Amino acid sequence: DKSPALHQNLTWAPYVTGESLHQRLVTLLAYHGWRLAQLGDLLRPYLGHLLNNASGNSTDASGKLTASLPGSMIDCIPQNVMVSPDGSLTAFDQEWALEAPVSVERILFRSALAIAGSVSRVSRCADMYVETPQDLFKAVLRALDLPDTTSDINELLRLEGEFQQMVTDKPANLAKIREWYTTYRFPHDPLQRAYAIDIDEVRATLKSAHAAQDVSLQE
Repeated sequence: DKSPALHQNLTWAPYVTGESLHQRLVTLLAYHGWRLAQLGDLLRPYLGHLLNNASGNSTDASGKLTASLPGSMIDCIPQNVMVSPDGSLTAFDQEWALEAPVSVERILFRSALAIAGSVSRVSRCADMYVETPQDLFKAVLRALDLPDTTSDINELLRLEGEFQQMVTDKPANLAKIREWYTTYRFPHDPLQRAYAIDIDEVRATLKSAHAAQDVSLQE
């Protein structure tokens, strides 16, 4: 146990075949011109899986998620969800458990953070600008037809910092987390940029070689 409010579950679990939901999401986000509808297609069964384990009303009058999950589902993010060949979802590697309930909104927020922190690039979305982790969370909400909960961001960031502090036993720098969330810019097609740089270097090298050859001939 890391703290009275957090428990570590180190138990054996059956092997699950399929593909992680996280990998499917990363693959989509790397595709140039991806659409919110495609993101929604991947996330909607996941949201359904969360709501099937939730208590209370799913949403309020404004459409905002209000359902709560058991604290044992704090790690039920796409990295720990397998999509089987028949499309069913199975959670695995649920290492951490909180004593207190967690909101479905918080799990979606944690999911967006985990994706933002692990992707090598997020290509251009055809429907909206997705440049930062904050944009990605907004895209997740829009893809699921949920209202923008920008007013809750500070609390969600605080809770994430608190959770990371309990897991790592190290103080969380909330200001640094917030800065990364709002200002970090995703790479777009880094391989293309790297290729362009290589071409420029080759051209410069050839130009220098030709110049040297001209000098040599003139001598």
